[in-house]
Amino acid sequence: MAHASPRIPAVPRRATPQGDTTPARRTRSAVPPAQAGPSGHDQASPGAEGKASSTAAARALALARTPATVRIAVLRDTVRRLLETNRRLRQQLAASEDRVRALTEERGHLLTELADARIDPLSGLAVRRAFTRNATELLRATGHRYCLLLLDLDEFKPVNDQFGHAAGDAVLTEVGARITRWLGPTETAARSGGDEFVVMAAQDARLPARIRALREAIAEPVAYQDLHLTVGVTVGSAEVTDGLSKALGEADQAMYKAKGSGRRGRSAITPGHA
Repeated sequence: MAHASPRIPAVPRRATPQGDTTPARRTRSAVPPAQAGPSGHDQASPGAEGKASSTAAARALALARTPATVRIAVLRDTVRRLLETNRRLRQQLAASEDRVRALTEERGHLLTELADARIDPLSGLAVRRAFTRNATELLRATGHRYCLLLLDLDEFKPVNDQFGHAAGDAVLTEVGARITRWLGPTETAARSGGDEFVVMAAQDARLPARIRALREAIAEPVAYQDLHLTVGVTVGSAEVTDGLSKALGEADQAMYKAKGSGRRGRSAITPGHA
């Protein structure tokens, strides 16, 4: 009688999902691709700094590959051009310094001439300092007798106040022109300041009549725009016997004495002087 062999139970097979054909063994994970930036370009691409660095490196490489003789020639040419530029700049600088020096010397000469011949821009007459020099030269050169006249304009301030300084300037300009026409060839005058003038006139018998004529000339109306401006003048005089300073003081006293009389167009001649 045959014996039945023992039955070995079957091991159940693992169920495989339908459609999954992936092998059961593990595979290496793939490296994720570089992410794209906002503009869609690969962020791993070199930027501006990388390009500049590459350019510099390329230039350095090209220079390294350039023969030494060529590099030396380029350097020599660069140095030559720099030296030439430096030479031109030095020449221009030297020329500028010479020009500045010449202009400075010219300015000094002009200032000296201006100091020697100071002219009042309104009246056209000398200023006080120039008058002193001119009067001293006349006293020394001519040997004539002279009389100092101090002229102070009357009612000049109302002209300035009512019609403006431009009107006053017009009066001063015209008075200066009238004094200039009145002067003799060996006489001089100046605007001493404000509305005051000083004149050194020849001392002779005709002087009193000439002073009256000068007062009348100054009193003539001055045309300004559509106006006719009128001023008077007070005159004080003193003969120059002991220097200009003393004569100026005496003429000043005589002028203010005449002003105190209260008459327009006044004239005072110190006693003993024609």
